[in-house]
Amino acid sequence: MKRHIQFILLFATVLVANAQSKNNQKVALPFIGSRYFNYSGGGTCCFAKITISKNGNCRIVSKGADDYEFKGEPWYSGKFNKVVWAYENKKKREGYKIEKNYITFLKSNSKPQIGCDDEDKPCKFELSKEFWISDSKGRTIYSEK
Repeated sequence: MKRHIQFILLFATVLVANAQSKNNQKVALPFIGSRYFNYSGGGTCCFAKITISKNGNCRIVSKGADDYEFKGEPWYSGKFNKVVWAYENKKKREGYKIEKNYITFLKSNSKPQIGCDDEDKPCKFELSKEFWISDSKGRTIYSEK
């Protein structure tokens, strides 16, 4: 009986240590700083900015059609992970798979959203290190780097 108890305690200790080591593993950051993407396929109405800091904090925020700055309620604000989730009423609304040069929008079932730019393709957008808005004469009227 004593051996069984020792075995159970040893097994429980190994399980706890394994769970703690998984929780302490750091996810490799795809970049540090800000990246921008246009999620409408063109124009200046639908841009968003992803910022990842050295400590792993991640924030995704969009700009309004008439705004130059990225302000307002973030889509996501928290620790970076390969996929981060936006919630609404405590339910997954949509996810964002963030890679070095791309972001992919995901449905709540973790499958890619389809039809943002092209009706038959996943909603995957290239990330840029720069963002700018030009006037009708091609002059830059707002930029971020």
